[in-house]
Amino acid sequence: MAIAAVAVLTVLLLLYRRKTASRKEAADSGSAFDSESVRSISDLVSLLMRLASEKDLSGGLSKDSISQLRGFVSDKGSLLSAMLASYSVTHPEFVSRLRTYGLTDQEIGYCCLYAAGLNGKDITFILNDGGHGHYNTASALRSKFGLKDRSVNLSQWLKSLLAETDNVKS
Repeated sequence: MAIAAVAVLTVLLLLYRRKTASRKEAADSGSAFDSESVRSISDLVSLLMRLASEKDLSGGLSKDSISQLRGFVSDKGSLLSAMLASYSVTHPEFVSRLRTYGLTDQEIGYCCLYAAGLNGKDITFILNDGGHGHYNTASALRSKFGLKDRSVNLSQWLKSLLAETDNVKS
């Protein structure tokens, strides 16, 4: 009976160690997102599902959807966080490459907007960056990327970087 008890305890101990090791491995892999990023993605998916479920988009969006859309877009940090989290899942090599340039999470989110096909005017409009907000951010990004030549289109450069990192993983 004592031998059986020791055997059961040994099996339980081994299972506990394996479970603890797999949790640690998942935490070390960097695949976990902070709660703000998870909330942002969840809110964005919820908004997209609501918009997709509206039957008559030609008649306009419902007041609730417009309100939710305005609320989401008005929270610049939430939008940039959602972009970063989304690209971290869909294009992890791209995000890793951006990190090598010493970009902040907010700057990476900004780059993801460019990579998604937006141009500077679109981003200024969406983020409501009146004044010189967009110019200052784009200038800081250019500097970190080492893009001295103003003829280089930042949006095109980032799309090329995205394509390059996507081709590397293929």
